[in-house]
Amino acid sequence: MKAKFLDSILVIASLAVVVSGFGHTWQQTSSGKGWGSFGMSAEGRIMYVFPSGDPPMISTNFGSTWFLVLKSPVWGGSDFGGVALSADGSKIFAAFKSDVTFPTGIFLSPDLGATWTKTAFPTNATVTYRVACSADGTKVIGAWRSSPIFYSTNGGVNCYTSSAPTAPWSAVASSADGGRMAAAVSPGNVYFSGDFGATWTQANLPSQSWNSVCASSDGKWVGAASGTQSFISSDSGATWQTNNLAGGRIACSANGSTWLIAGAQIYTSTNSGVSWQTNLPAAQWDDGAVSADGSLMVAMSGGQGFRKGRVIPTPQLNIQQKDSSLAVSWLIPSTNFVLQQSADITALNWTPVTNNPTLNFTNLQQEVSVPTTSSNRFFRLIAQ
Repeated sequence: MKAKFLDSILVIASLAVVVSGFGHTWQQTSSGKGWGSFGMSAEGRIMYVFPSGDPPMISTNFGSTWFLVLKSPVWGGSDFGGVALSADGSKIFAAFKSDVTFPTGIFLSPDLGATWTKTAFPTNATVTYRVACSADGTKVIGAWRSSPIFYSTNGGVNCYTSSAPTAPWSAVASSADGGRMAAAVSPGNVYFSGDFGATWTQANLPSQSWNSVCASSDGKWVGAASGTQSFISSDSGATWQTNNLAGGRIACSANGSTWLIAGAQIYTSTNSGVSWQTNLPAAQWDDGAVSADGSLMVAMSGGQGFRKGRVIPTPQLNIQQKDSSLAVSWLIPSTNFVLQQSADITALNWTPVTNNPTLNFTNLQQEVSVPTTSSNRFFRLIAQ
């Protein structure tokens, strides 16, 4: 039996507390390009932007410096939602829009834009795709403004047509493992999939001109933004809270605690949407993103360019017994951290754990396996 990502009853709580506040500290980046498609790795280190009418650009240092992606396919512009990155940034899926002589297609780069391969997603003549992928880049969905939703479970090598209706799709989103996905129609409804994009059911939300959807790493937190209001669910779409904050883009952290809505203002929340702050000047903010740990935000505007907002990350360590070893893990942070250990918690000198962490793509946790011992051992993370 296929799993379903269903909603049950619409309970809308109106929460729209908006105050001016400090929150993230924002600064201008060096890109200067602010309209088109944007994608970011989970920790925010790799950013890829495809401005409308200009060649793509990429940053590998949290947006501090940018480089042109000169070896991309023939480019003729992109549109909102046309870029998706794997969690580690090693895979970039991008929709390249041109004309009838070079129809739109979804291309994959496994090497930061140095080389590109066309995926099996079908082409169309004049419009661009909305694209989303799982954290490991194997589960991919795509749709344009007059198509069904297409999906792939092997990184675009093969592509299939889902059960979703042909509609003017405006946005798509994926959980970390790709098992739960969301898509929006403008005008129309929001849809959910619980089987990697194969089958879709309509959400219990009103019909609106939806601009954006997003999902947390486990898919339980879901956001949807329209030209009049935004909705947030903490239970996979069973119930919703709403506010009157219109947005062209909505984004959230991996655990659903930190949110960004980009519209006439940039609105941010660090308490799961209960209250909101405005931290940037009024403008037509077109796009935005939030790192997995919520400590890094990016906002994009045609008039304001790129802005980057930061707070100091405070990752939480988790320790779990696994057979004869300990699994030490923490949510992938937006700043480099080193795991250290000591037999004495009051010691001044701690020893770095030499095992390199690996990224668990199903929950976006950095994980280190260390052998168990008969003596006490303490662990901590130190920012580098």
